[in-house]
Amino acid sequence: MAMLCLLRTLILVLPLLSLPVWASELTIVRQKSNQFPRCVENFEGKNLFLKWNRGRVTRTIRYKISKQPCSIRPVGMHGWRAVDENIKSKLSEELVFELSQIEKSANLLREEKTAAEFIDARNIQVYTRELNRELTPKYGPIFSTEVFKELLERKSGNKEFREYVLAKLRKPGITDKPFADKKDKITLVVSFGLGWSDEYGIASPYYIRDFLGDIESLGVEVVYLKKNPFGMIKNNVRKIIPQLEDVLKRDKKIILLSLCKGTPEILSAVSEIRDQEMRKKIIGHVNLSGMLSGTFFADIAMSVLLPKLLSPFLKILPVKSLQDAGRMAGSASYMKSEVITETLNETTGRLPEGILTVNITGAPMSDRVMKNGSPMAAVLKYNYWQKFLVSANDGFIELPHTLIPDELASRQVSLMLDSSHMLSDGYIEEFSLKDREPRRKLYQSIVAFILASQK
Repeated sequence: MAMLCLLRTLILVLPLLSLPVWASELTIVRQKSNQFPRCVENFEGKNLFLKWNRGRVTRTIRYKISKQPCSIRPVGMHGWRAVDENIKSKLSEELVFELSQIEKSANLLREEKTAAEFIDARNIQVYTRELNRELTPKYGPIFSTEVFKELLERKSGNKEFREYVLAKLRKPGITDKPFADKKDKITLVVSFGLGWSDEYGIASPYYIRDFLGDIESLGVEVVYLKKNPFGMIKNNVRKIIPQLEDVLKRDKKIILLSLCKGTPEILSAVSEIRDQEMRKKIIGHVNLSGMLSGTFFADIAMSVLLPKLLSPFLKILPVKSLQDAGRMAGSASYMKSEVITETLNETTGRLPEGILTVNITGAPMSDRVMKNGSPMAAVLKYNYWQKFLVSANDGFIELPHTLIPDELASRQVSLMLDSSHMLSDGYIEEFSLKDREPRRKLYQSIVAFILASQK
């Protein structure tokens, strides 16, 4: 919640820090080949201007026929219309093909029609940050995400896991508290992300209340680790280690569940547990949009004075959400990439072996997140316009850094959603996770998969 408040504040302030970028993005006519917007001279005796609707992840091509020359910047022109087959039939084959690529969110012409063909043609084996930063400026964030998803599903176990989850989702009906008979055998330990805790009431955002309800609906014991929602990672790790040890002393199996910044915190805490019998009790870890690198807004914001200027001001305002946003701004230094990297490096080689990790990650692969009324829509749109992070991301974190690295978890499966960082604002195939039943079935299928892997 605080993270969203801060990002909305940044949306108002950051344009002042990026006027050159803003100005260049308003340039409608460009001469460079294969790049849109485009202007076709002497089209039916006039000039044809082509542009896309930049406010949506899936770009909509629009056009305007005008007497004005191609050298103008038609920002204020009215009467833009969607490109239809009538217009396409009068354009060159090359330009029609380019339009089809733009409609798939490509910035430049590409020969491969699908992510699978693209991967095969280039013999890509793994999706890295470097690949993400290479593909997105050329082909757009949606195509980059499609490549990421295709590579994920080619990895051993991931396609089977997706099919397992979808089979559960497509099965009619839902059972409330399906694991109630295991309440004395299983404990779910939750490590919240930035600004989150279990201390929320009826006035809390729906997605927080929904999450708490979904977890409680599993029917197992749930332990929420108490820590500072805006605290430093190392300080929070010190707070949660004794809580984790108390749970591990019980004669029960443990499934960890972490969100965003809670993921590096719980990994670091587990790495500090030395008792081998305790470590053996952890059978699974569910990583939801883990922060396995810094958030792009923290990396960027810390390069300017913005957090220092915003934090004291927001903290004194008589609105709790804005006060939380002030605390969030003050904690940006704890979420820089180098801080997260240092934390993860310290856990390497110190985590228990054999734990099954389930990564649930997301990034927009269509415009459905926008149409679904996502609270993160403004953040996604703004970053999409301004390109502060010029590579595919979930709104907060750059791909593929929502996944726990293989060197930290050798046994893992991953599921990609068409969503933002929130996950619950997105889709898995035809199922909207804003709907309670498919969302709860998703969590139930994850727990069932972990339990089945122990047999």
